[in-house]
Amino acid sequence: MRDQDRALSLAEEVLKAAGGADQAQVTVTISDASYARFARNYVVQNLASLSTQITLTYYTGQKSGSV
Repeated sequence: MRDQDRALSLAEEVLKAAGGADQAQVTVTISDASYARFARNYVVQNLASLSTQITLTYYTGQKSGSV
Protein backbone atom coordinates (compact mmCIF):
# COMPACT_ATOMS: atom_id res chain seq x y z
CA MET A 1 0.00 0.00 0.00
CA ARG A 2 2.86 2.36 0.77
CA ASP A 3 4.24 1.93 -2.75
CA GLN A 4 0.82 2.66 -4.28
CA ASP A 5 0.55 5.90 -2.31
CA ARG A 6 4.08 6.86 -3.34
CA ALA A 7 3.37 6.06 -7.01
CA LEU A 8 0.16 8.10 -6.96
CA SER A 9 1.84 11.14 -5.40
CA LEU A 10 4.70 10.95 -7.94
CA ALA A 11 2.22 10.71 -10.83
CA GLU A 12 0.27 13.73 -9.55
CA GLU A 13 3.46 15.82 -9.28
CA VAL A 14 4.50 14.92 -12.83
CA LEU A 15 1.02 15.70 -14.19
CA LYS A 16 1.15 19.16 -12.60
CA ALA A 17 4.38 19.80 -14.55
CA ALA A 18 2.62 18.87 -17.83
CA GLY A 19 0.57 22.07 -17.91
CA GLY A 20 -0.52 23.22 -21.36
CA ALA A 21 -0.95 19.72 -22.77
CA ASP A 22 -4.15 18.70 -24.54
CA GLN A 23 -3.66 15.28 -22.94
CA ALA A 24 -0.97 13.73 -20.78
CA GLN A 25 -0.28 10.21 -19.57
CA VAL A 26 1.95 9.26 -16.62
CA THR A 27 3.19 5.75 -15.92
CA VAL A 28 4.95 4.98 -12.63
CA THR A 29 6.64 1.60 -12.17
CA ILE A 30 8.16 0.64 -8.83
CA SER A 31 10.05 -2.63 -8.53
CA ASP A 32 11.64 -4.18 -5.47
CA ALA A 33 13.93 -7.18 -5.93
CA SER A 34 16.34 -9.18 -3.77
CA TYR A 35 18.98 -11.63 -4.89
CA ALA A 36 21.47 -13.95 -3.22
CA ARG A 37 24.67 -15.17 -4.89
CA PHE A 38 26.03 -18.53 -3.90
CA ALA A 39 29.48 -20.11 -4.19
CA ARG A 40 30.47 -23.48 -2.74
CA ASN A 41 27.05 -23.77 -1.01
CA TYR A 42 27.48 -20.48 0.88
CA VAL A 43 25.80 -17.14 0.39
CA VAL A 44 28.61 -14.85 -0.68
CA GLN A 45 26.59 -11.75 -1.53
CA ASN A 46 23.10 -10.44 -0.75
CA LEU A 47 21.80 -7.82 -3.16
CA ALA A 48 18.69 -5.66 -2.92
CA SER A 49 17.34 -3.29 -5.53
CA LEU A 50 14.54 -0.72 -5.43
CA SER A 51 13.92 1.15 -8.66
CA THR A 52 11.34 3.69 -9.75
CA GLN A 53 10.64 4.54 -13.38
CA ILE A 54 8.38 7.44 -14.42
CA THR A 55 7.26 8.02 -18.00
CA LEU A 56 5.34 11.11 -19.15
CA THR A 57 3.71 11.18 -22.58
CA TYR A 58 2.63 14.68 -23.59
CA TYR A 59 0.09 15.32 -26.36
CA THR A 60 -0.61 18.68 -27.94
CA GLY A 61 -2.38 19.04 -31.28
CA GLN A 62 -1.05 16.38 -33.66
CA LYS A 63 2.27 16.07 -31.80
CA SER A 64 3.35 13.89 -28.90
CA GLY A 65 6.52 13.38 -26.94
CA SER A 66 7.68 11.04 -24.17
CA VAL A 67 10.13 11.60 -21.37
